[in-house]
Amino acid sequence: MQQGFRPGRSPCLRVALALIALAGIGAGVAFAEPRLLEERSSTYNNIYVYKDGSNVLMTFGHNRRFYTESIYDSTDELALPVTYTRFMTVGLAYANAADNLLEIGFGGGRTAWYLHKHVPKLDITCVELDPAVVELAQKHFGGWQGERSAPVELAAPTVGARRFVIVDRGPSPQTALRIGTVGVPRSTPDYVPLEVMNGILGGLFSNRINMNLRERNGYTYGARSGFGYRRGAGPFVIQTSVRADVSAPAVQEIFKEIDGLRERPVDAAELTLSKDSFSRSLPGLFETTADAAASAGQLFVYGLPLDYYNGLPAQVEAVRAEDVQRVMRERVDPDHLVVVAVGDKATLEPELRKLSMGTVESRVAE
Repeated sequence: MQQGFRPGRSPCLRVALALIALAGIGAGVAFAEPRLLEERSSTYNNIYVYKDGSNVLMTFGHNRRFYTESIYDSTDELALPVTYTRFMTVGLAYANAADNLLEIGFGGGRTAWYLHKHVPKLDITCVELDPAVVELAQKHFGGWQGERSAPVELAAPTVGARRFVIVDRGPSPQTALRIGTVGVPRSTPDYVPLEVMNGILGGLFSNRINMNLRERNGYTYGARSGFGYRRGAGPFVIQTSVRADVSAPAVQEIFKEIDGLRERPVDAAELTLSKDSFSRSLPGLFETTADAAASAGQLFVYGLPLDYYNGLPAQVEAVRAEDVQRVMRERVDPDHLVVVAVGDKATLEPELRKLSMGTVESRVAE
């Protein structure tokens, strides 16, 4: 396969990869008189490694059933003797673009090695629950290890001066407001204080924006804010829907709450409530098997240390009022927020212009 190949770019290459992956599906694999090389009992499985001619097989035994997880052909390191692995890899030929791949269940590592060799620029992360499987793969399944690809540095997009964007929906009883900017990557060292800060600003039901717009002014049924975390910088968004006749006052009140959290330290009660809410939600990250797998996956997706969750409660407890004020000042700049208002332009435009808080432009809803 040529260097720099990108899945989905060429119909000919799609067919070529498909043929490579599917070749020999009907041929079968011979397992005459295999010789047991090693067996291991782990927390999850009974694991057996056999030698059968040129093939090395990893077989799992569980609940009186046995099934072959991986086969390594020592005469052809790029072979995929196990049928299901061919079907797993052939789908990649039809992807429009593929830069990253997460494989849950490493086994003997043959699928990852196959993709690494055929799609060398693909960044592959493998997660294996059972350490015994990894140890046996390293011992018996050949040179599957390759060079680690250099991490891709994602530059944060720039944000201009504060502006208002009206999306005209014609006469509307409500205005949907979204106020946002570029946030931070998940790997930021400020993740914990940012989450505590956001709990106070717009994360909890008792957050400042919601108490202002809903409880004190009756503008809305609810308002919230949050960071969308990515490998690179994700969005920070404040969202609510308000009565059309109070759209401009609602925007003013939201900015008052932003300024208040930047200018004055939070009181002890607010800080404790937000920290407690964060800490007490942590067990939910491991409530089910799927939750635990997703939480473990975040370590690899976002480049977090393996002991990250062990230290998380102490990090939450260590957040102080000064930390909340600092991250609010550093990460949420009111002079660089974009306000999107979806509603009746005829009503919105004159009222938003009166605020004199930034330029006003409009779009037509499609």
